Amino acid sequence: MKAAALALFFTLSALSQSTTTWAGLRFGMKPAEVRKHLGERVQLGLMERGEETMNVAGIKVGESIGSAHLRFSSTDNTLKGISLRFEPMKGNCQDEAIGTKRYSAFLDVSDALVRKYGPPTENTGWPSSDKFLRESSEKFVGPNSTRKWVLQDQTIISSVSVGCELFMLTVSYLPPVISPDI
Repeated sequence: MKAAALALFFTLSALSQSTTTWAGLRFGMKPAEVRKHLGERVQLGLMERGEETMNVAGIKVGESIGSAHLRFSSTDNTLKGISLRFEPMKGNCQDEAIGTKRYSAFLDVSDALVRKYGPPTENTGWPSSDKFLRESSEKFVGPNSTRKWVLQDQTIISSVSVGCELFMLTVSYLPPVISPDI
């Protein structure tokens, strides 16, 4: 049993390091490889809990612009996670232009994920279009809603929080969850 669990662990680890994720990156890449792959768009981030980070501004999904935050393992300094953030639409919630931008970002990112990865594996409180429009124009801040895709080579989690003074949409790419009892 332990041998099978170890074999699965090493197979998934190797697979996650060979399969591409966002922007053609692979989990397990070193910072120099990421900088070479992404070029001048990369800005070095701050050390967070002993981990190196990098930021990439100006990423685009549909018409929505956001940024990427890359995290590297503190143990072997390899890429371990990517978060895309779309939150440029702060302002008066009664402003129709702000509402339109928020809704476009919500649809652009949600639709792109479903087109690429199919229906989510898990869906927790993801708002319908009507609920999204209603909550984004009220002073009420809705609960953090998530969608998750658990794939063989990576896990993708999308979350949205929306309300009059708040709009945050994130997409996180993580190596596959490996939890054998070894």
